[in-house]
Amino acid sequence: MNGIIKRASAKLIGVTLISLVLSSLTPAAPIAFAQDQDSDEPVVAAGAGDDGILEVGVEYVNWYPGSGDLYGTDDDALGIYNELGAGGWTKRFAYGNGSAWEQDWKATWRPGGGTENVYVDTVDLAYFSGHGGPSWDNLYNRTLWGPVFGEGGNAYDDSYLVPGDAYRAYGDGDLEWVAFSACQTVNDDSAAYWANSMYGQHLLLGFKTNMLDVNQGYWFARYIRLGRTINQAWWIATDITHPRGYVARVLANELCHYNDTAFSTCADSYDTDWWYWDHEADTLLASAASTPASQNRGAAITELPALDVIAPLSTEQSAESLATLVGMDADTPASLDSESSLYSANDGIRDLTVDQQGLFYYLDTTKFFTPTESSVLAASVAVTPEEARQIAESYLTTRNLKPSDAVFYGVVADKLTALQLSETVTPALTSNTYVNAAAVDVGTTVLDEQTLSYQVIYQRQIQITNSDNTTSTVNVEGPGAQLKVYVDTAGAVTGVMGGWREVQQTAVTSANANAETLISTAQVKTLYESLGDAVSLAPTTFSADKWVVNASNLTYYEQSLGTQLAQLARTYALDVTQTNTKNNSAIDVRVHVPAIAEQVAPLARLQTGGATTLAITKDESLTLNAVDASKTLANLGFDASLNFALGQAPYSYTWTLEHNGQLLGTGQSLTVQGSQFTSASGREELPVLNIILTVTDANGKISRTTQPLHVVGVTTGLRSFLPLIQAPE
Repeated sequence: MNGIIKRASAKLIGVTLISLVLSSLTPAAPIAFAQDQDSDEPVVAAGAGDDGILEVGVEYVNWYPGSGDLYGTDDDALGIYNELGAGGWTKRFAYGNGSAWEQDWKATWRPGGGTENVYVDTVDLAYFSGHGGPSWDNLYNRTLWGPVFGEGGNAYDDSYLVPGDAYRAYGDGDLEWVAFSACQTVNDDSAAYWANSMYGQHLLLGFKTNMLDVNQGYWFARYIRLGRTINQAWWIATDITHPRGYVARVLANELCHYNDTAFSTCADSYDTDWWYWDHEADTLLASAASTPASQNRGAAITELPALDVIAPLSTEQSAESLATLVGMDADTPASLDSESSLYSANDGIRDLTVDQQGLFYYLDTTKFFTPTESSVLAASVAVTPEEARQIAESYLTTRNLKPSDAVFYGVVADKLTALQLSETVTPALTSNTYVNAAAVDVGTTVLDEQTLSYQVIYQRQIQITNSDNTTSTVNVEGPGAQLKVYVDTAGAVTGVMGGWREVQQTAVTSANANAETLISTAQVKTLYESLGDAVSLAPTTFSADKWVVNASNLTYYEQSLGTQLAQLARTYALDVTQTNTKNNSAIDVRVHVPAIAEQVAPLARLQTGGATTLAITKDESLTLNAVDASKTLANLGFDASLNFALGQAPYSYTWTLEHNGQLLGTGQSLTVQGSQFTSASGREELPVLNIILTVTDANGKISRTTQPLHVVGVTTGLRSFLPLIQAPE
């Protein structure tokens, strides 16, 4: 599963850059990882240094019993893995679900023993995709956020990776860059503590806020391959895959590390200064404009006619014409990537990507998010927000890049903030032996803040004709409905994202009207509170088991660049509170649920089992039964008001083995024999196999669920160890 996920994208983002100077005790050197020479595991000496080979390793988790499964994390992680592999990187490891272990990211000296020095610190870029969540950190004596590796017993060693697990551990081997594609892993409460994991590592990329279950990894890798800086690639991937309301964050060891590329990096650093850079959303400046209508939920509407996409397909000629508009020479060629179906043009300074339906992303590679000491000093002569708006308006109108249905939304400031970070260790770590009583406290003080650049943002609003011939104005949300212009403090335009799709209203006939089931406001509230993110277009990666809808309205949703659309999605925009009752954490977030029942992904449920691990012996058999997706939810035991089925009949059912993709059977029922499962390697692991049920409807929409299975007496051994990658002589 390594194609581009066709889901959410675009956003209102500002950028905050934070410098942290750490004053602390020198930490104890990590304990060398002792390993029996007969072990299957590779051995890497701590501090071995960079090996001159570009390597990537990824881990992901889809299945979280009782806390919301994530269907896209495998595509996300394998997206970066395969895209970088296609670009010549060595694909070091890719472990999913029960084979994704928290200890692979943990320092050797931490309780339980970690093996980060033989996994994440043997690659240049390590990537995790899954839930993020809070857990107690016994080094810092507080609750902090980090990646979640499994719940309900579906984890090896420990479910939660917290900052103390990686204290001064990352980067003394090969590791330069770590990316957490998960909610809030580097939020305000946890970021400074994750900074203490960087010991030669250059960047730690993540999210300050929640994020969506989308293919961040593919776009991240694509722009790394195009030669963009690692930091630029993370920001661009966030722009493309997320609507506004989400904030990415990147921690750096040195300011120059923000300009790292795959082929040119700043030197490793082991000193005690750090930087934070936030790609923020919705931090609008009051001086830039009064609150426009597009910032509100919009007027209440009761009709939502279909809008067909009529945008002509892009060609090399149209992409080259756009390249000329953004400042490239007229003879700059545009080429089509047959695998991604994207057009690209580059003149050595400017870079342009255009999809088949005209959405584009343009940047000046020399100015777009490339901080230097001189640019920081020059920020004191910044243009005002209103001047930035005028510059953006002039840029768009003179180049005919502003659609007629674009409404000014606001201006977001990109800020540089310097902080002092101090550390106290009680008692001090005086040897290589972990002291259980040790406690580390971290404090920060803001020293300075400067505006470096602005984003000028426009919202899409569409006028529709109602059945009584009156008209209504409707907001279009989603990543494809954002037009953004980046303006630096010298008044130069450094990037533009835009080009939303041209649409026309579909004529309503009795045939198509009767073929659709419009979900009511009351029904969508019950539906989402019953099934959570399983029915949303782009789930968050927050681990929730309770959902409460606070407000809703009908709206259109436009998917991201790179997605082929026949129509804009008709959805409910829901403002919801998601809660994890196990750790008493909660978030407020906006989600989008299709307003047409036939356009919701089909229901994938098992009649028995599900989150509960089932057990059989080698001599026993087990029969699994999927619920009938063609039945109404009410008939399946949900609330009586949900008198409709999800998706479009007919439905197909397939059963596969998670760790190797083996097809086990088709149809609503599956019978397996314990004797058909054997060990895949000699290493003792979790005695659990994941059997995956995939339900596909007539529109090609899919849903998945899993059944954990323990076959008594069989070591599942889903993981194998790769030999060391040797540097060329």
